[in-house]
Formats: sequence, C-alpha cells, structure tokens
Amino acid sequence: MTATMPAPNETDCQTTIIHAARTLGYRVHHQRPSVSRAGRWASAIQGDPGWPDLVICGHGRLWVIELKRHGNNPTADQVSWLTALTRAGVDARLVIVPDHQQALIDELARHARSTP
Repeated sequence: MTATMPAPNETDCQTTIIHAARTLGYRVHHQRPSVSRAGRWASAIQGDPGWPDLVICGHGRLWVIELKRHGNNPTADQVSWLTALTRAGVDARLVIVPDHQQALIDELARHARSTP
C-alpha cells in the first residue's frame, strides 16, 4: 500500500515561493500576522484591508501576489487591491497553490536569468 502525502498548505507554499525568490536574487515582502493580547490573529497594518500576501521585486520586475488554495476565493477587498494594482500597471495576480506555484517560480527564474 502506498502512502500519499497531504498537499502542502498555503503557508508551506508561501515559504517555498519566498525561498525560491530570495535564492534567485529578488527582494520579498510579506506581512506576518500575529496574535493580539485579546487572542485574535491580525496583521499590523494601516490602510485598506485585503493587501496581497507577497511583494516580489527585482531584476527589473515587480509582482504583487495573492495566494489561495484551490477552492478558496479571494475576498472582495483582495480583488479590489489586485484590480487597482493591475490598473496601475503592476503585475498583480492570484496564484492558486500548490497548483500554479511552480509556474510562478519558473517565471521568476526566467526573468532572473534574462537580466544582466
């Protein structure tokens, strides 16, 4: 009988993408949530909610990425940010993980190799 490995969760996929991006020479920003004294999970932000999970910048490119597992939909606030960023000329996108994780890493690698 063959044991099957569970699919990685969103946090595992995010960690893999961050590691790959840094290895390829990109700068990465991610805001980690923390637990408040009241026991609630939150990210310390000032501004509009729904900011995407990752900002990856380098080799002349900027990506702003919202990660979701298959079957999970972005919130209205997340869609609003992705739409506004895209309209401003930023490569802002939704990446379904782990399904499209490797395609994103491959794209980061292609751009890293193509810039001096």
